[in-house]
Amino acid sequence: MFKFWWVMNLSAEERVRYSRHLSLSSLGEEGQICLKNATILVVGAGGLGCSALLYLVAAGVGKITVIDADTVALSNLHRQILYNSEDIGRSKVETARGYLIKLNPHSQINCVNAELNYQNVDELVQSHALVVDATDNFKSRYLINDSCRKHAKPLSYAAVFQFEGHSCFFSMGPEDPCLRCLFPIIAKSETIQNCGEAGVLGVVPGLFGLMQAKDCLLFLINKNHKEDLPFINALFQWDLMSSQPKSFKIQRSKTCPVCAGELVAPVQAEVPALEEISVNDFFENWMQSQFEKPQQERWILLDVRDFDEVNIDKIIGSIHVPLATVEVDFRYQDINTPIVVYCKTGARSAVACRILNALGYLRTLSLKGGILDWQYFTEGR
Repeated sequence: MFKFWWVMNLSAEERVRYSRHLSLSSLGEEGQICLKNATILVVGAGGLGCSALLYLVAAGVGKITVIDADTVALSNLHRQILYNSEDIGRSKVETARGYLIKLNPHSQINCVNAELNYQNVDELVQSHALVVDATDNFKSRYLINDSCRKHAKPLSYAAVFQFEGHSCFFSMGPEDPCLRCLFPIIAKSETIQNCGEAGVLGVVPGLFGLMQAKDCLLFLINKNHKEDLPFINALFQWDLMSSQPKSFKIQRSKTCPVCAGELVAPVQAEVPALEEISVNDFFENWMQSQFEKPQQERWILLDVRDFDEVNIDKIIGSIHVPLATVEVDFRYQDINTPIVVYCKTGARSAVACRILNALGYLRTLSLKGGILDWQYFTEGR
């Protein structure tokens, strides 16, 4: 495993290679040396990881560990840009290393051809200054988050879904939030779709991996003034099909077991599966709830999209509370009342359901396919 070290200057070749960096007054030689002394752990060598690794290595980060147990598949190539058709069947980490050392021989790339697990996560996280979560499943994300909180290691997190994604850089200071403050509950793995199941436009993981690299680089060269960085502890969201990028600050949750130091063995048990409802079942039950049942038994329909999306179209009778403020702004007295949550495609509504579950609401349902499936359904009636 890596040991920390420190260099004080750049070679003549490095001065030419990073000359455009050196000409930036806010980076310069001091910032470039800081990057050369940095040690970063990148978990995952897929779409996010490939993009992040390219720019971290090109920028001159001194030592990087990449951990991934997967091999290259043909279906990876539209988004995982470190590989080509000749690499199919090869180890992702070894193939990535071969490309990256040609890109910049000054960066030392350490490959771990294994899955991240309870046995190796603490050693890997503890021996690096910063961690990039480029995984595609909730178990790994919480495992990484919990170890980063334990060892006070800054964490760059991102996730993508079809045409949208989000990212956040958690600085993991004593009073800072973590991933569990944002997404409190783990869903069963079969209820959360990854890129292979849900599909993803190739450029989306590339874009968010690039955002992760950007956040890491800016943090490393400004870590003594991190309070001036707007992306610290802020969720960045972008749906490439319909809206402008948006971001909002994340607050530390008073009920987060990790930040409170109460979680001893993270993510070893799963909560009940996230429940979804199809537009057909929702239509029948919603109509019955609105017109045939007494007031106290009527369902609640919650729209968690942004304001600009609601202005375009909405389902009549819904309550609007943006995802960014659900934890604070949504309040309903009866925790047993069924709550159907919808967004554009079903991704944000799943997140909102987990937040509502953490708040104590017992009957939350995510509208499968979101308002897009609802529009298609109603047009056919």
